[in-house]
Amino acid sequence: MALFTQEQADACTIVRLEKHMKDGVYSSMIIGVTDADGNYYDWSDDSISEDATKDTIKTDISAYLKANIDKREKPIVDTYESMEDKGLGETVG
Repeated sequence: MALFTQEQADACTIVRLEKHMKDGVYSSMIIGVTDADGNYYDWSDDSISEDATKDTIKTDISAYLKANIDKREKPIVDTYESMEDKGLGETVG
């Protein structure tokens, strides 16, 4: 596996963004993203300030993906098709 490219990071969708609080005090940002292939990644980032702008958060997410996260391959999706014309529903004998 390889780290995210800029293009792969840009294609990610933010699906989780929460402030982690300890005794009512901001501790870190919990981030979850899905990539273009549907893979989910999440982490805690204590370098993002509580009052960071949307653009700052997106820039930090992109940088984190490119420096720390191995991009997973597209998951294999199994599908099944009925074979009615091959005897489905019929007795064997």
